Amino acid sequence: MAHTYTRQLLHIVFSTKDRRPHLTPDRRPRMLGYLRTVSEDLGVTLLRSNGVEDHVHLLIDLPASLSTAEFMQKLKANSSRWFRKQFTAVDFHWQRGYGAFSVRESKAADVCGYIDRQEQHHKKSSFENELRKLVASHGLEFDERTFLE
Repeated sequence: MAHTYTRQLLHIVFSTKDRRPHLTPDRRPRMLGYLRTVSEDLGVTLLRSNGVEDHVHLLIDLPASLSTAEFMQKLKANSSRWFRKQFTAVDFHWQRGYGAFSVRESKAADVCGYIDRQEQHHKKSSFENELRKLVASHGLEFDERTFLE
């Protein structure tokens, strides 16, 4: 076969360092737009993005030519550098870790809806509880010791 065919849908979640509320309603759309630009530059299709003051959710289609770790390193490094240049009074950084969860094609629309409803969702549930549920629903153990890293 001369061509590689892949569809790697990932629901990615990551937070600002120490979950500081830097992604205010006026800054968030600009950050989400920049995350889209970096993703596209890396050949990643960003299908959906949203977030609240202290974290973001992405649904991406990751190409075979790029690992999740490489994508996240480049996305977070470029976007945090960009944010600090745009808002010079803010010492912005992303937390070290992230969640990356595979998504079945048949569940992509559900994940998009979930991402779209982040503001409503976080009126009722904390980021920590949200992440605990995501981790558990994918058969993983949540590590309290490294949650804020």
